[in-house]
Amino acid sequence: MGRILGEGDYSIKCSDGYSMPALKMVLNVSSYFMHNHFTESKENEFICEHKIDVIKPVILYLHSLCFKMPKSYNLDFVDRLLDAIDFFSPEHRDEIENVIEHSLCNKFVEVSFLKFFL
Repeated sequence: MGRILGEGDYSIKCSDGYSMPALKMVLNVSSYFMHNHFTESKENEFICEHKIDVIKPVILYLHSLCFKMPKSYNLDFVDRLLDAIDFFSPEHRDEIENVIEHSLCNKFVEVSFLKFFL
């Protein structure tokens, strides 16, 4: 994370008290929401309603165009992640959704396989 974002010139403060550094220029071109937000605000911090566990992968994606699901997650996490994606409205949203869909399919197969043999 540090190599991609460095120190960052912008901060996204999450509802659970954690903050995520970001680069304002990158957010401006990769997120429709942030682009619109920056036209109205000159602040260097944005307070959002989402928790860091879903903000971190979204912000990392906006900076790197590389999205990875965590190794362990539940459906509540996926639901909150999709809400965060809706909120930030990334330019290449379909790429994130494809990764999530692929991960959910693999998880379903894994759980089904285990239930079949137990």
